[in-house]
Amino acid sequence: MNETPEATIQRQLDAYNARDLDAWLATYAPHAKQYLFPATLLASDIDEIRARSTKAWARWK
Repeated sequence: MNETPEATIQRQLDAYNARDLDAWLATYAPHAKQYLFPATLLASDIDEIRARSTKAWARWK
């Protein structure tokens, strides 16, 4: 997808507000990493991000 950074962030925010995990994850690259600031690795790819996020987002239901 070729979009502006602003459009990507808006798409991510819209997905988050809609509680649409798949749409939210679609804004990340497959090789994305999540860190706890400043340098603690939490997830090393989209599958790990999905696993972490699935647990966190389940609290909203």
